[in-house]
Amino acid sequence: MANERMFLAGSEPDNYYNTGFHIDGYYWVGKSGGNGKDGAVRFPGVLGGGNCNEAQLFLHVDDASNNGGSMDLDIYGMDEDNTGLFTGNPMGRTKTSTRIDWFLNRPGENSFTNINVTGIVNEIRNRGGWSSGNAMGFMIFESGNTNDDIWFSGGSQDVPPSVTSCLVIRESANPNFFPTPTIVSAPTIPGGQQYGIRVSKIGVDVKSAQRGNLIYTSDENVLKIEFQGEEDFLGSGVQSASFAHNLGYKPFAMGFFLTGNNIEKLPGSGTFIITDTIIESVIPGGAGFKLIYYIFLDQQVS
Repeated sequence: MANERMFLAGSEPDNYYNTGFHIDGYYWVGKSGGNGKDGAVRFPGVLGGGNCNEAQLFLHVDDASNNGGSMDLDIYGMDEDNTGLFTGNPMGRTKTSTRIDWFLNRPGENSFTNINVTGIVNEIRNRGGWSSGNAMGFMIFESGNTNDDIWFSGGSQDVPPSVTSCLVIRESANPNFFPTPTIVSAPTIPGGQQYGIRVSKIGVDVKSAQRGNLIYTSDENVLKIEFQGEEDFLGSGVQSASFAHNLGYKPFAMGFFLTGNNIEKLPGSGTFIITDTIIESVIPGGAGFKLIYYIFLDQQVS
């Protein structure tokens, strides 16, 4: 079943009626000369049965009054199983119990104006004698509350002739796919010791990596290096070197003396002073000494 279909009133003159022009092939609704003007439109070959999701009546407007303004119209369906051609005046035919109040501003020429007629369409398609493919008719009455000389019309002689009033029915708003429900087992929540972040060396399974093969793990304290560098001591005798970190607090720091292949952690035989602004080292002296230092962001705790 197609989800949305359009049914045309077409170019058959007896699919339209009006109480104003008295000219076949046109509907005319509104008020002119102090008198209300009523009209009717018929749509042959309307498919489907039972309730639809939505139905819209689109009237093509070929002509309209010079005066603009608000209009108050009443729309009924023709309570018939298969509405016949309007070879005579159809305005006295039995009305549906569903009535739709249509409040609108007078539309312009060569345009469409539309109204939701779902209730009317569903009432007719639920008749016991309704069959898919039958014709459906609508009557449009001026309620008496429209100002004089406000009207619009259209019909089988509209220009261009391919343009026509239509009834659009959307059968269902339901999606056309049906997912298959599946049962998903509840996940296994790991124990508390398994939470966190671990980064292992390349080629090592991070889940089973031992401490020596971990680059980072969030379950241990990690010191972040803020500064690192080295200083060469080329002269002899007691020598000193310093580096200004200007962190404003006393950070963790590490220093080493390097002589040839020997490395000694400070303070060792020298001194390694850490303050809120600098680190300073004093060594016994001798050419070929090198100071290597690391300053961390973490603050020392007294």
